[in-house]
Amino acid sequence: MKKSTIAALALLGIGLAAAGAAGGWWVANMQAEMREYDRLAAAPTPPGKKILYYHDPMYPQQKFDKPGKSPFMDMQLVPVYAEEDSVAGNANPGVKINPEATQNLGIRTVEAKTTSLSLAIEAVGTVAFDESAVEVVQARVSGWIEKLHARTPNDPIAAGAPLASIYAPEWLSAQGEYLALRKSANPELAGAARARLALLGIPEAQIAMLERDGRADARVTLNAPRAGLLLPLGPEMAGVGAFAREGMQVVPGMTLFRVASLASVWVLADVPEAQSASLRAGQAAEVRAQAWPERVFKGVIAVLLPEVNPTTRTVRARIRVDNPGALLKPGMFAAVNLRGAQVRDAVVVPAEAVIATGKRKLVMVAAAGGRFAQREVGTGIEARRDGVEIIEITRGLRSGERVVVSGQFLLDSEASLKAAPAPTAQPGAAAPPGANEHRGEARVESIAGDSVTLSHGPIASIKWPDMTMGFRLPAGGLPRDIKIGDRVDFSFTPAGEGEYRITRIAPLAPQPKGAARPQAGPAK
Repeated sequence: MKKSTIAALALLGIGLAAAGAAGGWWVANMQAEMREYDRLAAAPTPPGKKILYYHDPMYPQQKFDKPGKSPFMDMQLVPVYAEEDSVAGNANPGVKINPEATQNLGIRTVEAKTTSLSLAIEAVGTVAFDESAVEVVQARVSGWIEKLHARTPNDPIAAGAPLASIYAPEWLSAQGEYLALRKSANPELAGAARARLALLGIPEAQIAMLERDGRADARVTLNAPRAGLLLPLGPEMAGVGAFAREGMQVVPGMTLFRVASLASVWVLADVPEAQSASLRAGQAAEVRAQAWPERVFKGVIAVLLPEVNPTTRTVRARIRVDNPGALLKPGMFAAVNLRGAQVRDAVVVPAEAVIATGKRKLVMVAAAGGRFAQREVGTGIEARRDGVEIIEITRGLRSGERVVVSGQFLLDSEASLKAAPAPTAQPGAAAPPGANEHRGEARVESIAGDSVTLSHGPIASIKWPDMTMGFRLPAGGLPRDIKIGDRVDFSFTPAGEGEYRITRIAPLAPQPKGAARPQAGPAK
């Protein structure tokens, strides 16, 4: 025999042994559970406790008003006591789980706490020049640019650095007048002449040189008023050009240079319209840039612009940010963290504890004795603290109560089953017609003996999604007018041991075009 064949047989043997062991474990575990249920059914009623109803733990949605044999499983019905059917302070039905099962299911709870909470808003922004820190250099007399010291837009410039040398005959006559009046005996006229030089734009350093040397000069050098970048003149100077040039004639009021400081910048952040109401001018902001991922830049909201972007439904926040070292450059993208309205004495839980069903929000509340129950709550603002997403609970929960943060969906499903209304039935007999019965629409895939395989759509009453599965046929068998491939309308009930029996099945009548089919749900 080939080695590959021997290896395959060995693996097959190992697989069969493992499957046998797993099956044995499952049977043993099921038998142990059945014995435990029989023990609970035979146990006397504890003093002071009231029996509400009896049920089969394998099918908790079916309730019985008397003890007896389960119609679903080979076991006795188990009593449900009043204190087991609810959690103190909560009218919603609950579930009880023993400590061992709680550990095996990985159920974890945390305590609701009271704290101060601020709305955390994250937005994306763009770095821009701080327009309030932009200064312009203009000509105050007529003349010509003889020499240009700063030639290129966006070049960095130091405070007091020379920008351009201008020849202006008007400056020459004003300086000569001042020198003449200085020699006169009228100091008031000399002071007025000196003030006129400053008004004509002659720098203070050049006036001091004039007083020292006594020689007038029609050429004056304009200096940068602050450190920053040289900006293009902009569209308002389109007739002149984007930047000053040598030989260009200047007239009074003409803008020659724009100097923008980078000591502070604006970050223009787009905030969702729904969150903008909690922001105010003066609130703090934190800014991060991809170029400096470990650096946090502090800023303050300068203003919320009074306009909503109709496309993105956002409000623009203008944030003034200190920019040491000019690290933030205009045009950079920035991640912005804002702190909105602050809530004091807020009851908070981890956000993962809240189950959102669409119409309402629930938490699973833990009580003494391993009991858990649904609790509808109202929620407020969300925040992130110590790496954990937390959410404010505005109603339905008190500080100090414990909520489930792991395994809550399993508990919620079980609690929903117990909460489902169902009429009580007599034990020892099959469930009455219509009890625990569900309806759906399906396509017949195959027919074999006393079973049929159907591909059905969602069945809301039992929380089933689309699936293909087998059903046991009713006592009268399948109607003769139903064949493979037909679409049918059917009802079914649990038949025990994980099987389901069809109680009614009929061909689905053709629908006119455009007509909507009824949704599957409880059988009528």
